[in-house]
Amino acid sequence: MTLTVFAFSQPGVLYLRVVATNRDDNEIKESKMKLPIDTSSLDFLAVSIAEPVIDFDSRQQRVDADGKAIFAVSVVAIGGEGADILVVKVAGEPKGLILGAQVKVTGLVATTWQMGDRHGVSFRADKVEVLSPTTKAPVAA
Repeated sequence: MTLTVFAFSQPGVLYLRVVATNRDDNEIKESKMKLPIDTSSLDFLAVSIAEPVIDFDSRQQRVDADGKAIFAVSVVAIGGEGADILVVKVAGEPKGLILGAQVKVTGLVATTWQMGDRHGVSFRADKVEVLSPTTKAPVAA
């Protein structure tokens, strides 16, 4: 089996596509690649409230393997090189989230996806928590 990695980027975003080729039957399979993101040098601000993620087919709110409802939160990730807006999906509704709140994003993972000729990166986190005014977030370098 041969693995080929295709990488390209746009400002602030790295896209990866992994293709596995089986030489015996020339079958080509694509797989998603999950990339953990070190958030220790980033600051995050909420730029949306938590919105339920709706399943396209059932029109019901999506849930994770444990039955927790999935929500999407738009955040601005601010680092030493600039800032980007990310839509982060998280299981469980973040408590106390308001626009402009400084938040801590834990367990952030970027996952590549492809549907037909469309492709991109989605973001998932273990937790998005509002930092209280007395809690200091790590300062971006």
